[in-house]
Amino acid sequence: MKIFTDTNVLVSAFTARGLCADLLEVILTDHQLMTGEFVLKEFERVLITKLNVPKKNVMDTIQFLRQFHVEPIPT
Repeated sequence: MKIFTDTNVLVSAFTARGLCADLLEVILTDHQLMTGEFVLKEFERVLITKLNVPKKNVMDTIQFLRQFHVEPIPT
């Protein structure tokens, strides 16, 4: 099954242990992860500007997420 994750799920999954991290783990092992270009841009902004995560860590995480299906921004 393809499962589309939004910004909130991704931010929670990568910044704290809990339900969202467990959910992402299940998606990665048993399903197909999908996200969107808009989600990745918002993910980057939230992690860098609101949570002060180092940019290199954020970019490494985004590079990891780009291995999976990313919907382009609609025209």
